[in-house]
Amino acid sequence: MKNQTIILLLSLFICAQAHAQIIYFWTDGPPYPPGFWKFDINTCTICAAFSPDIAFTQNNDHPFAALILPDGDILTIRSFGAAGPPGGLLRFDPPNPTATDYIPGPIFFGGCVAPNGTVYLSTGSGLYTFNPADNTYTLIGNYPAGQQVMINIFFYNGQLYGFCCPAGATRTIVQINTSNPGASTVVGTTWIGFASTVTASNGTVYGYNGAVGNYPYGFYSMQVPSGVLTPICNPGIPLGSGPTAMMAAPPGTPDLPCLCTATNSTPAVTQVNACVPSSVTVQFNGNPGPDFNDVVRYILYTDPANPMGSILQIKTTPFFTYSAPIQPNVNYYVAQIIGNPLNGNVDPNDPCLAISTAVTVIWRPKPTVVSLTTPSGNLCGGACGTVELTLSGTPPFAYSWQVQQGGNVLTPLQTVFNSYVNPATFQACVPPGTTGAVNVVICGLLDAYCPNP
Repeated sequence: MKNQTIILLLSLFICAQAHAQIIYFWTDGPPYPPGFWKFDINTCTICAAFSPDIAFTQNNDHPFAALILPDGDILTIRSFGAAGPPGGLLRFDPPNPTATDYIPGPIFFGGCVAPNGTVYLSTGSGLYTFNPADNTYTLIGNYPAGQQVMINIFFYNGQLYGFCCPAGATRTIVQINTSNPGASTVVGTTWIGFASTVTASNGTVYGYNGAVGNYPYGFYSMQVPSGVLTPICNPGIPLGSGPTAMMAAPPGTPDLPCLCTATNSTPAVTQVNACVPSSVTVQFNGNPGPDFNDVVRYILYTDPANPMGSILQIKTTPFFTYSAPIQPNVNYYVAQIIGNPLNGNVDPNDPCLAISTAVTVIWRPKPTVVSLTTPSGNLCGGACGTVELTLSGTPPFAYSWQVQQGGNVLTPLQTVFNSYVNPATFQACVPPGTTGAVNVVICGLLDAYCPNP
């Protein structure tokens, strides 16, 4: 019974309508760890939802079916290869991974919660009800002769349906009479690999086809009772055992939260000042902790309230360049992001998207000389005069100056440190015996952030 095609057929149709577009499925195909995964059909995103500690996760086996009960518990149907006796049910209270109850019984092939809250279970031969209050099940009746392989029951438009009776590449769709299962009737057919299915709250039946017939692997919607399949978004689930045991939260029951495990590195600094037009590298402490299929990227963005919606640059390392539309003296932000891959980067719709604490990055313009004013007329040899210097930039300033004539240095280099005065003044003296025009030259300039040699 571990044949992969059969395993695909023994997964669940859920009869209760799911919340919005959320459905769940079991998979243990690499790189996905064994467990139930949450699938948002509208955004085509998935996240881990529940990882039960059950025997078939250890034996490379798979649950036939699972359903979320009205109280939020999960009921899984044991498979043939599970440790211990085959058949029966395991009941879980998420997020506790250990089963709270094992309920011995026959080998059930499907189960679902009806719109009125009734829980149905199906063996290959008969339809049962299940009482969540005391974990008991009761046979309603057996299916008609020739329908003794009934699996995967689900509700659609108020009617209970199931799959039955493989014949070549197809399986019949049976409308089940819930009062008298023996009066159930065949109403259509579908591909045999499309037995892993769930009905969403919009009334549409969704499922996974295991590449049977003319349909490749992937998620589809199905028309009932015609069985016609229409491809929908595919989140790229590796085959493994195939997405199986589909289920949905009944009306009034909260959806399972995502189990988000990725952890970001922490920034080494809170702010970085770079000099125009230099590039900048932002340091992060420690290693990021992505989950099994995440990628790590670094983003430069403009809006701290909307990082993913205001990205200017995205990199594999925290190295960013000064390029349009970046402007000087404007706050930008750098963060590390972790999430599912999409076109080589992180999927912004990943429900477990992790964004680190932001680092503020500001590109500072280099300081410049705005004006340099010397006394009117030429300074005579041996005379001194007051020079006024106006600078652009952020104090404190450091600058050096000297008197030159025709490119020749007349005075030693003078340096002023830690000056908050702007404009500033200083005395320039011409050596005795000097004739002709001289120049006061600023030889080096530094503000609080950047040099301008």
